[in-house]
Amino acid sequence: MHDCPACKVPLHGYEPTCPACGAPQKVTKGYSRLLGDEMKKPKTNPWPFIVTVVILVGGLAFMAQQSWLGQLMHRGPVVEDPIAKMTYQEARALIETKLNEGFTTAGVQGTMKWQRAGADVDKLSAGPIEMTVDAPLNDPEQHKGIVDPIKDYMAKAEITSLVFNNTKDPKKHQNWTYNVSIVAPAAGADGAAPAPAPAQ
Repeated sequence: MHDCPACKVPLHGYEPTCPACGAPQKVTKGYSRLLGDEMKKPKTNPWPFIVTVVILVGGLAFMAQQSWLGQLMHRGPVVEDPIAKMTYQEARALIETKLNEGFTTAGVQGTMKWQRAGADVDKLSAGPIEMTVDAPLNDPEQHKGIVDPIKDYMAKAEITSLVFNNTKDPKKHQNWTYNVSIVAPAAGADGAAPAPAPAQ
């Protein structure tokens, strides 16, 4: 508020001329042709708002990464154990196939026996069994290349022991024994059976 210098009429400060005497006035308020008379608004500083938004977004992103959903998104695909889904029949069939492949690679003719308590049984008979493998190896170390590929499947196949006889020279009585501890399928507190020990 101020008075007109000419006639002393009180004015608001945005009139370009005095309505009483018409004397020109010093305008202290903004004037808009579109909106009419209005007060000049101070410029808004956007940086505090921008910084606040950035901090908020960053905090939300960090919290999302730490949540179970974020960890699930960053975790790689779960690799399932193919042996876990096998039946003992499938494991025994695979063992037979791999042993024959090993015989072929070693260039020998081998034989396999499936036994229980010293008596021959069918390969697919239920329950733990023993296995005897005979092959005439030129190099005793060849037995490793034949047996090693099947070790991981012996427990699933319920093969408690495997005896590999080198029949190249019967006088030497070369043989190697692999044992597996088959744990009885007694369910634990969570209903799952304990895992068997690997072949030795």
